[in-house]
Amino acid sequence: MKTLGTYEDVARRLDPDFEIFSQVQPYVRKLMLRRVDLGKLTYDGLKTLRDSLSLARVLPREIELLLRKVKRGRFAIELQDRGLQNLMLEIDRASNRIAFSLIIAALIVGSSLILKLGIGPNFYGFPLIGLLGYLFAGILGGWLVIAILRSGRL
Repeated sequence: MKTLGTYEDVARRLDPDFEIFSQVQPYVRKLMLRRVDLGKLTYDGLKTLRDSLSLARVLPREIELLLRKVKRGRFAIELQDRGLQNLMLEIDRASNRIAFSLIIAALIVGSSLILKLGIGPNFYGFPLIGLLGYLFAGILGGWLVIAILRSGRL
């Protein structure tokens, strides 16, 4: 349509009385007649009718069997998960990493508080418990980084 509009604009500049739709109409009519093939429409209609009749013949019996199973309590719906197991593993892995990160953050904050307050025995003027907390947080943080890099996904 955009191309036709452009052609019409150019043609009207050359000839102000030019109307593209009157020129295109015979070609559009031929195209529409080709798409509306009566033989194909008849074949598709007959096939649909045959399938509908076949379904109408079988459907009452199938519904009856289904209702019998429901009455006897033998009707069951079986669901299969496709790909949900992988999703569950990824969610589990991500939640473990988040929990691990929170523990590391808590160790850093707690160690900072201990260093600021100066609680416990000192080692070179710094509280030993605070320094051990930083050391442990660093080891856990390094372990977490290595685990993330090994998985190949950040």
